Amino acid sequence: MPDWIVHLGVAWIISEILRMEKGNRAIFLVGSLLPDLLNKLEYPLSYLIGWQNASNITAATHIPFTVLMLCFLAALFFENSYAKTLLLLIAGSLAHFLLDMLMWPWPEGVGGVMWFWPLSWQGFKFGILWPESILPDIAVIAIIILLLLVKNRNKLFGKRASLLTS
Repeated sequence: MPDWIVHLGVAWIISEILRMEKGNRAIFLVGSLLPDLLNKLEYPLSYLIGWQNASNITAATHIPFTVLMLCFLAALFFENSYAKTLLLLIAGSLAHFLLDMLMWPWPEGVGGVMWFWPLSWQGFKFGILWPESILPDIAVIAIIILLLLVKNRNKLFGKRASLLTS
């Protein structure tokens, strides 16, 4: 599945390509994890309120409408301007949901991101990867290494590297 490594990695790659400042990058990265934050509480919550109740609560954070509400709330806790923070959180969450749409190659009508909830329960997905696949992790790590090599080529290889790329 696009796990936290993939979500953070892809968000970092996007922030590198867009040349985001460090503070903005951090907010964007938080937004990319926002839909999964409550999911990590599902297991401990299940002991307190039962598995089905815990699952219902944490599943709500994988609905874009709910995450949008969380973004409005979370933006209050950052020092940047509210509007800028809100947009960065929403953009990070959008990246998260687009990655999640790559999962679940099940039959139509099962799984996917419910973009139009509460108007529709229809999930949308591309259905390319199984959640347990390690391929996204490997690909993201390889791209990050490549980006870091390109970004730091002069430090690593000296002036010769800059001559080769000009």
